[in-house]
Amino acid sequence: QRAGLRSLRAQTHYDDLPRAAWLALDTHSGEIHFYEKAAAERLESAFRNGRQSVPLAGLGKELDGSIVTFARGDDSGKTLETTLKGRQREVQRIPVPAELVEIRV
Repeated sequence: QRAGLRSLRAQTHYDDLPRAAWLALDTHSGEIHFYEKAAAERLESAFRNGRQSVPLAGLGKELDGSIVTFARGDDSGKTLETTLKGRQREVQRIPVPAELVEIRV
């Protein structure tokens, strides 16, 4: 893996259909975390259906109890994942064409 590039091959939710990669940025450490398949699919479904927020309950210990709130339209805010303890991570959606195997983050 080269600096600033992330391989998408290991992400099981990428196949021949156009998709979006969902990632979270820890604002304290700067660490980038790609959401696993089930979480990415839930986020994408909620995003496409115009939801304001989506709970991540039942998607693993790290995400259980978290809610992602989407920034919409004229809202100048950011899409955020918030835990029950109030910790926040900035969430990004990156459209991924089917042939793309790496993205620069």
